[in-house]
Amino acid sequence: QQSCHADDENPSSDPSCLVEKDGHDDEYEGHEDTKLATFTSPGTYELLEIVPHDPKAFTQGLEKKNATHMYESVGMYKQSSIRIVEIATGKVVQETKLADNYFAEGISFWHGAAGTSSERSPKKELILLTWKETTAFRIDPDTLEILGNFSYSTSNLEGWGIACDNVNKRLYVTDGTQFLHTW
Repeated sequence: QQSCHADDENPSSDPSCLVEKDGHDDEYEGHEDTKLATFTSPGTYELLEIVPHDPKAFTQGLEKKNATHMYESVGMYKQSSIRIVEIATGKVVQETKLADNYFAEGISFWHGAAGTSSERSPKKELILLTWKETTAFRIDPDTLEILGNFSYSTSNLEGWGIACDNVNKRLYVTDGTQFLHTW
C-alpha cells in the first residue's frame, strides 16, 4: 500500500510522501503483508519502536491514556468501537462497541463544554466522531461508558479527524474537504 504517488524505484520523486517497503517480516509472525515505514524526507522522523497491533482494526483515532496504554477508535459499520489498548502487547483491555449503524472516526480529549449547554460537563471526556451520521459521542475515559451524544454539521455532513485546544476551549474538526471546522 502506497500513501503517495512516488514510485518504488524512485521514492524521492515525491519528497513529502511516505514510502513503505518490505522488510522485517520475521518480527510480524502471521502478518507477512505488514510493511514498515522506512522513508519520508531525510531527517524528518526516526522509527523508535515497532509494537504489535490488531491487524483487523480499522484504526481511525488514537489518544495517549498513560505511559502503557492508549485509546483507539476503530471504524467500519457493524465493527466500530472505542478501546483501551496496551501499547507493548497490542492487547485490547477494555472496549465499548457502537451500534451497528455508526462508523467511528477520530477521537480527542475534551475538558468540558462539548455539545449543547444542557449536555456540557466540566469532567475530562473523550469525544468520538462518526463518519456520516453527524453524531459525536461523549465518552468517559475511565470506563468507556457513552455519556451522551450531540449532533454536528460540517460542510459535507461528515466527521473525520478531531483535535482539542483546551486553552482556547475549542475543538477542531476535519471532514475530508479543505475546510477545518471550529466548535
